[in-house]
This record gives sequence, C-alpha cells and structure tokens, in this order.
Amino acid sequence: MIDCIAGLRSLGTHEILLLHAIFVRVHYPEMYDTEDALRKARAPKLEEQRARLQAMGFQVTAEMRIGSPPRVILECAAEQDVSVILVGSHGASLQRDILLGSVANEVVHRATRPVLIARHRILEDAAGHTRCEAACSDLLSGVLHPTDFSDIAERALAYVEKMAASGARRVRLLHVQDHGKLGPPPESDATDLARLHRMRDRLCALSQVEVETEIVCGFPAREIVKRASDGATSLIVMGSQGRGFFAEVFLGSVAHNVVRLAPVPVLLIPAQRG
Repeated sequence: MIDCIAGLRSLGTHEILLLHAIFVRVHYPEMYDTEDALRKARAPKLEEQRARLQAMGFQVTAEMRIGSPPRVILECAAEQDVSVILVGSHGASLQRDILLGSVANEVVHRATRPVLIARHRILEDAAGHTRCEAACSDLLSGVLHPTDFSDIAERALAYVEKMAASGARRVRLLHVQDHGKLGPPPESDATDLARLHRMRDRLCALSQVEVETEIVCGFPAREIVKRASDGATSLIVMGSQGRGFFAEVFLGSVAHNVVRLAPVPVLLIPAQRG
C-alpha cells in the first residue's frame, strides 16, 4: 500500500492520513488494558510507515482507532473530508474476499467519495517465502475510462480530465454496448462514436495526451477487464454505478465485477448524493 501511495504524487496528492483500525469485537471496561497493549504493540509499525511516506515528501498524519475497520475508515474519511480512500486487494483473491465480507468490499460498497482499489500480487519463491508486490507504480501511463454516458460516468470523466492535465500519457475511452441488458435498444454506433469523439476532444484540449476511442458489443465487465489485461493499462477510472437501477443497487454490477477481476488499480467515482 505504501508503494502505491507514491504513485499518487503525480495526481497532486500532498497530504496523507495513515489510519489503522484495531478491531475489538466486544468493549468492556476490563478490555481497556488489552486495547492499550494493542496500541503499543502496533505503534512502531505505524510510525515506520509514517516515516516512509514523509521521506517521499508527503505531509503525514498517523492515527489509530478502535472499531470495525470499514466503519472506522468511512467515519474518518467523512470527518477529515478526504479526497480519496485507498484500500488494497490481493488480485484475483478479492473474489474470495468479497464472499467473506472483506474490508475492501464493504468500503467500496458504502463509500460516498472516490475509492482507489490498489492491486497487489502475492509472489512465492522457490524456498516457499512469500512477498507482496504492488501493481500500481505509474498510475498515469495508461488510463482506461469505460463509459455508458450516464451522469456518473460524466463525473468519472472529470477525474480523467484532471489526470490528462496532470501528465497522463495515454487514455483509452471505451463504450461497451450491452445488447443482453433489458431496456431500450442501444444507440447506434455513429451516435456513440460521436460522443466518444467529443470526450476525446475535451481531453486533447487539456494536454498532449494520446487518446484512443473504442466501441464494442458484449458483456461490459468482461470487455473492460479484457482491455485492462493488455499490459498497457495502469489504471481504470469509472463510475461506481451505471444507468440501470435494480441491477446497479449500491455498487453497480459492472463496477462490482471489474473491481473483483481487473489486474490493475481501479478508481471508483460514486454518484453525487444530497
């Protein structure tokens, strides 16, 4: 996770809140000594991480709180009005984690502000030793933006525009016509292509970024993950929900599957609320 944060500098991040939640299921007065012992035991590791981030040039605040990690994360994010929440997942194992009710799963489903899901790979050497390797060293080298032209997708495009202005080298604009979805027939290729071209022109007006446009027909999540696996994609930026309501309750079904299966980090932009 610390390695992934280094890549946020190119996006203008300058302040980090490093949060550790100590999960104690039951709170009784006699538990206070245990909580204090846990704080003391974990303080050195938290301080080590804070020092690493400060060495990268960030302004860092480190904090420990008692409580359920998802609740602590979301409450702290709201209190501090953070611009993005960074959580990690273990690559394809996130599918298993979601079935188990993982921290990352609950955060991305309940968050009301952008969430960056950082992808990690668990590697094992010949001796059986394991290590964790981040898959997010250069977030702006190749940005993939899937869009269904909804209001939420338009919000996500605004973040892509900021990335283009911040030095993103390549952006791919993708629209998947989901012919298997119930509802009105999809727009014609010419109509959708014109929309993508207008988006491309907006991005190119901001910088010298290389922009590709593509329209395909198929299952949206599958097509998005397929293109994110090409070795040239460093980040997916998309809305957390699509046009449909029943299939998109809470975290949208497409975003849900992309988060589970994509091999690269995913930045989810939630709907505007209130």
